[in-house]
Amino acid sequence: MLCVVMEETQRVIGERRVATLRDLASELGAVRAEQEVVQAVERSLGRNTKDIPFSLIYLADGAPGRLRRVNETGGIDGQLAPAVVEEPESLPWPAIEILAGHEKRRLHDVSAMTNLVTGAWGKPPRQMVVVPITQQGEGQQTGLFIAGLNPYRPFDEAYAGFIDLVAAQIASGLGAARAYEAERRRAEALAEIDAAKTAFFSNVSHEFRTPLTLMLGPLEEEIIARVRDDGVERLSMVHRNGLRLLRLVNTLLDFSRIEAGRVRARFQPVELAAFTADLASNFRSACERAGLRLETRCAALPRSVYVDPEMWERIVLNLVSNAFKYTLAGEIVVAVDATPDGAAAVLTVRDTGTGIPEAELPHIFDRFHRIEGQRGRTLEGTGIGLALVSELVRLHGGSITVASQVTVGTTISVSIPFGRAHLPPDRVSETPAQIASESSSAAAFVEEALRWLPADGETQSPSTEMLETSRPGRLRHRRSGGGAGAAAHSAGRRQF
Repeated sequence: MLCVVMEETQRVIGERRVATLRDLASELGAVRAEQEVVQAVERSLGRNTKDIPFSLIYLADGAPGRLRRVNETGGIDGQLAPAVVEEPESLPWPAIEILAGHEKRRLHDVSAMTNLVTGAWGKPPRQMVVVPITQQGEGQQTGLFIAGLNPYRPFDEAYAGFIDLVAAQIASGLGAARAYEAERRRAEALAEIDAAKTAFFSNVSHEFRTPLTLMLGPLEEEIIARVRDDGVERLSMVHRNGLRLLRLVNTLLDFSRIEAGRVRARFQPVELAAFTADLASNFRSACERAGLRLETRCAALPRSVYVDPEMWERIVLNLVSNAFKYTLAGEIVVAVDATPDGAAAVLTVRDTGTGIPEAELPHIFDRFHRIEGQRGRTLEGTGIGLALVSELVRLHGGSITVASQVTVGTTISVSIPFGRAHLPPDRVSETPAQIASESSSAAAFVEEALRWLPADGETQSPSTEMLETSRPGRLRHRRSGGGAGAAAHSAGRRQF
């Protein structure tokens, strides 16, 4: 008779311990807070009371030597597990050497203690083990893990390894939760800083705009009074630069309001092709004086597009102005068409300008980003024009892309979906937009573009031309007596 006997104890114990470690890792994988770590440990270890009849977790509580119990499984007696430990020396089990990092673990005899939990065996543990919870990456003991031991198994190397792995997973979970909490606090701090920066931009823009408005009104009156005086050129220069500064302040104010989420756009159905062609045509005289060809290819779209007219005006004027600034010869083409699938309208502004280096393309829409050494009609610029365009396009639920090649030219495309499903319902109006025939914003952009051009030998001075030109201006309007507010209105725009 052959009787083969196979010892299965180690396999059963090993599978049980691996299952506990697997469950613990799974539970800790989704936690985001220290309390969630504690709850995950309670659930996982509560399912294996054969290897760990009871467990305790103590964490450092600020003051040196002070510990706070955050977890316990098995209903431990308060004498063995006080809620708060002011001095580790007062504990009924060894902790000083463990917390000091002098020992990796310490066994403690609890056979003489009464009212201990029996776990799955119906027999109280004879020993418990104390191991440190070590802060990952720093080697600091941030707490203690105490586990009751199976009264029927010796505390051998395999058992000790299992306890160490449990403590390591607890430390890992606590580290991840604390890192997440630190990152959350950091994100909140950054958000507060960003909000403060936005509030600063908004406040300082208002502070700049008020004195500028009060200065520009009387300055216009003085220019008109001295229109034939030799000093009018100097006053006109002050006036033009004051207007330019006011436009910059208004742009900063727009940008800060977009960042703060205080934009109140009103989307209306617009004949986008005709509207865009009309806006682009404001630059025709400037292009002719610069020796450029301005071409508009704005085919009628199959249906109206929902846009905020003033925002769309800023988009088109910024893009065409930017193309004019960096196109020294050739042409600027402004086109509007529908995508092949008929899902969106596409505005394309293409130029034969100096182009953008490939390394700069990913940053072209970053706020305050400027390309060093870029050839253009002027070195002026703040780096917020294209960033503002990108934000306005995003508010329309659209997208913007750029393609460029140095010395060949740049193409910027803006895609706006047809329909209204992509827009906030409460910001949509079915009333068709009434487009004004003249735009003070367009006049401001064109006047700035004309200042980039060199003198062409005309006998008419820039100041006289500004006073007597037939294109939309400010001083002609002021002759009728609009006060300082008229200058502010014409130099700025609706603050959305």
